[in-house]
Amino acid sequence: MEARESSEGGAFTVWSQMPAASRGSLVEVQETLYAAFAMDSFAAYDAFCCRRLRTGESPDVFLSDLRRLAFGLECKPPERAAAGARLLGLHVRAVGGVLRWARDNVVGPPPVTLTRRSVFAWCGRLVAHLPVCGWLRPAAAWLKRRANAVTNSWDQPTDDATLRQQIDYVASRLARDDPAHGRWHVEGDHAVVWTDASSIAAGVVLETPTGDPIEDGCWLRRDETAHINMAELDAAVRGINLAIAWEMRRLDLRTDSATVHRWISDALSGRSRLKTKAHGEMIIRRRIDMVKQLVDEFGIDLSVTLVPTAHNRADCLTRVPVEWVRGDDPSVGDPAVAAAVVGPVTDAGEDDAHGADAGVVEDTVGTRESSAISEVHAKAGHPGIRRTLYFARGAFGVCVRRFTRTELTIGPVQSVGSVP
Repeated sequence: MEARESSEGGAFTVWSQMPAASRGSLVEVQETLYAAFAMDSFAAYDAFCCRRLRTGESPDVFLSDLRRLAFGLECKPPERAAAGARLLGLHVRAVGGVLRWARDNVVGPPPVTLTRRSVFAWCGRLVAHLPVCGWLRPAAAWLKRRANAVTNSWDQPTDDATLRQQIDYVASRLARDDPAHGRWHVEGDHAVVWTDASSIAAGVVLETPTGDPIEDGCWLRRDETAHINMAELDAAVRGINLAIAWEMRRLDLRTDSATVHRWISDALSGRSRLKTKAHGEMIIRRRIDMVKQLVDEFGIDLSVTLVPTAHNRADCLTRVPVEWVRGDDPSVGDPAVAAAVVGPVTDAGEDDAHGADAGVVEDTVGTRESSAISEVHAKAGHPGIRRTLYFARGAFGVCVRRFTRTELTIGPVQSVGSVP
């Protein structure tokens, strides 16, 4: 009762202090009282965004409460997106009767002085607030990782030639091929989720059934010793989570991994239990169970499709130029091995993955290099020869190996294995 009287007394005091000519105007009285007893602007904004029409509440009362919460909040005049407008930092306009967005910020030239702060700021202008970035997303992440590796503080300058070449490549390609564009208005609950993974990164693309990209994502891999099937499965889980965030309920999951396709298809259909002899069997089972729980809890209609790698829309999110991978080891100034190439040398790609010989290469391996290879072999869980070479190439940027037609010997490793 005391609170009611004090509230009424406060309103009466405000009214009595108004000019006599304004006391009889309902509009002026309301505005004066709103100004006197308005909520904090941040609290009013949160309440305004969360306000919904309550059961049994009339529209007049609902709109009156919205006006009360909005009093004092400043906003820009409304704009017609079809005529071209800047919304959420994006340029939106009508193209062919459909609203589409494109980049609206000026990226600017690459920084003259390379520091961790300047590289991160430039990469932020490239991808920070854009839902779709395509090849630009892994490239920007790679640049930031390189800047971290060659500097010790945020403002330490660096003359790293590799970092400068990579930045110049991104700037020149961006000028002729900017992937930052997509459809503004997304309708329905049906979406296609493309997922992929490589030794470099995992990528996800969410798009409409008609092929318009909605959002994409890329995550550089931290542990290259993890099996590629595990990385592909993680990418599938990330893709499903991204679709759920967009409130999609009918999903077509598309992957180029036959193993992941079989795992998820069998789990959804219940045809057979998961069969794998991988070292991370329990981790794989946990992720498959996570997919099943997401499908059951959110009522998702999930189908899985196996697609060729060449047709996978997420493939570009898992790749950077091969020159970056070969020479991007900031911890080593010079290549660890001086190799005289007698036969053709291939990258860690499909040839190694299928165990094909790469020609005859004679290597000069010093004591330091041998111990480094042994350390990689031990950390990887003592795999076979080809897998150890695969990990060594990823760690050093140089393949340390000696191929012959009949045998392959490197340090103490004598068994033959395939890359993940």
